[in-house]
Amino acid sequence: MVTRKPLKKRIQTAFTLIELLVVIAIIAILAAILFPVMATVREQARQSSTMSNLYSTYVGAKLYAEDEGHYPTVLFGYAEVADNTLTPAFRPMLPSDISPVVPMDLLHGAFRTYFGQPNESVFKGYLYHEQIKDLNIFLNQVNPAISKSAVTFAYYPVNSPLGAGSSIDANGVLQGGQLVKWVAPDMTTPAPPCPVTPDTEIPNILAYGGQAKLFYQADSLDIGPMLTQDGQVVHDTTGATAYELHYSPDWSKQIGITCDGPRVTQLKYKSPPTDKTILTYVTHHSAYSRRGTVIALLLNGAARKISAAQAFEQLPLNYH
Repeated sequence: MVTRKPLKKRIQTAFTLIELLVVIAIIAILAAILFPVMATVREQARQSSTMSNLYSTYVGAKLYAEDEGHYPTVLFGYAEVADNTLTPAFRPMLPSDISPVVPMDLLHGAFRTYFGQPNESVFKGYLYHEQIKDLNIFLNQVNPAISKSAVTFAYYPVNSPLGAGSSIDANGVLQGGQLVKWVAPDMTTPAPPCPVTPDTEIPNILAYGGQAKLFYQADSLDIGPMLTQDGQVVHDTTGATAYELHYSPDWSKQIGITCDGPRVTQLKYKSPPTDKTILTYVTHHSAYSRRGTVIALLLNGAARKISAAQAFEQLPLNYH
């Protein structure tokens, strides 16, 4: 007679509804903790990349100043169009131009200046191609303007001498914004007591004088989104992002300290204080990451992270 072993009773291993809900709740809590941490880590990495680019910019600007005896008018360059009537066959773009803009990565950078004047010459370019070979130095990882052909006007900061009369209303809209324009030499006689500093690389006095300068939107070192005191992006009266000038060797356009007053923290002066003079600053992290700060590059090569409120009050000339 064969004895059969009794069958083992199957053990039920399925989760109960309560256990499943507990697991889901734990996963949700962990995700809520980890996702912000991961986003913060990514943002810190992006800021580190920006600070590295700023140091490269500092080195390039110092080399330019040593070679030329002064700092460049812009760091990357102005938006450019082809012009076969000139040699070289390129020039900075005018608001009235209908020709296609030259993409950033194909920027020529050299163009004829003071066309038709006795001091006509060829301008040799800014930092790109010469002191800085890598286009990525001028870009920013959080800048949504990824097209290398998109252009924009730029405004002077509201608290700079040339931004006087402009303001930001309660809705974050720029009112009375002062556009950055080409400045032709003052030909009046006698000269005014505090003559305005002209653009030394203006292509044509008659065509460009008083016209708005055009910048590449992806250029994150010469310009950037204007911010309110609490770090929100400012818009112009059309609803578009208001881009603000962040680099200039001459924020007042007046000749001599007696005309400028005490504002000696400008690159145009012989020995500005390196620990207080701003070379340029980046607002993209505060504008778009919502976790970032404004990063200011000092003339001594140090990059400082500051709040949007501090940037609003102190940049570009009153940093301390």
